[in-house]
Amino acid sequence: VAGAVAGSLLTGFFLLPAIGGRESLLLTSALALAMGLLLLTQVSRRLIAVGAGTVAVGAFALVAWKTPDPVVELLRSRFPNEVPVWREEDGHASVAILQRRSRFGPPVHALYINGTHQASDNPTMVGYHRLIGTLPMAIHSDPQRALVIGAGGGATAGAVAAFSDRTSVDVVEL
Repeated sequence: VAGAVAGSLLTGFFLLPAIGGRESLLLTSALALAMGLLLLTQVSRRLIAVGAGTVAVGAFALVAWKTPDPVVELLRSRFPNEVPVWREEDGHASVAILQRRSRFGPPVHALYINGTHQASDNPTMVGYHRLIGTLPMAIHSDPQRALVIGAGGGATAGAVAAFSDRTSVDVVEL
């Protein structure tokens, strides 16, 4: 029980932020393999154990080398028409920018955090978010301060800030 708790804490707070998800998975798998090989060496036929261990380590190394990044594969399966352009991960989140072709103009980019769509540079989407920022500013007679909740792609906050030089804009990201 203590080992399971310690392993969970070490993985979540140290391994994932330091080396990422794929490498953490490979490292913990390698440790499990090493423990299994250590147990194999305790059998009476040590030569068989060493041979089996060598084959197991070689097979593990080959599979680990050929294994694609599981997060990229998940993104590809969920969004088959989009191509990963950039991805970064830490202990808190996996952030990716995916690109898809547009029939009428340049490619469209979308921001995903933990596989959930957050923002896009799709002109229609940007237009809606600019409208969300412009409408309240146009209704108010003399806005001095504005609060935008959720940064997203920044189009709403940008529209609020562009409306008046006298308006102070705060953005709170959840």
